[in-house]
Amino acid sequence: MSKPDNVAGAVDAAKKSGATALNVLASAMLFNSRQTILSRIAALRLPAIFQWPDAADDGALIACGPSIVQMFRDIMSRQLVKLLRGVKPADIPVSSRPNLR
Repeated sequence: MSKPDNVAGAVDAAKKSGATALNVLASAMLFNSRQTILSRIAALRLPAIFQWPDAADDGALIACGPSIVQMFRDIMSRQLVKLLRGVKPADIPVSSRPNLR
């Protein structure tokens, strides 16, 4: 599945192939499509675990992992402060793990 338009069909196909639950992996596309996923799993009565806790707030059965919203908020605010202080974008290191101190 490579497009958000395919999300609902993928959930339906999983159920049709015998899935009794789903593990919704952590990806930006799936995070942004969580409302579609939540509506399909509710209609199909298919439990799912999400990799982003934000999905539990939206109605998922269970979710574990870091909050994508908080991660981006922390990373982006630090990057913005550096830019506003005059640091060149090329001099800002790329980090996949925010320093939460």
